[in-house]
Amino acid sequence: MNTFNVNATSLNISFECPSCSEKNCEEVVELPKGNYTIDTIRDSLNTNEEFIECGNCGKSFRVELSVNNAEGELQLIDEESEDEVDVEIKEIYDEESDEDYN
Repeated sequence: MNTFNVNATSLNISFECPSCSEKNCEEVVELPKGNYTIDTIRDSLNTNEEFIECGNCGKSFRVELSVNNAEGELQLIDEESEDEVDVEIKEIYDEESDEDYN
């Protein structure tokens, strides 16, 4: 499981396809947000699921996202074997949001 900052507006993820060894980079833009109306972090959990394919061989992967008010977690799952795939995450922040904090 890989963690990311809940203030990120999107994520760039990169991974090596276990079938063809192709390096893939994808942007994940549908990040769930924590529920800030709840009193406990556990109750603030929201999840989302996306599907991506290897650009070379077409192998399908499931991106599982979980976010609470403190942190986000991402898992990349091979749809065929159900194994977790190692992934690198780069957090992207909306420039307008950054200006609000400067």
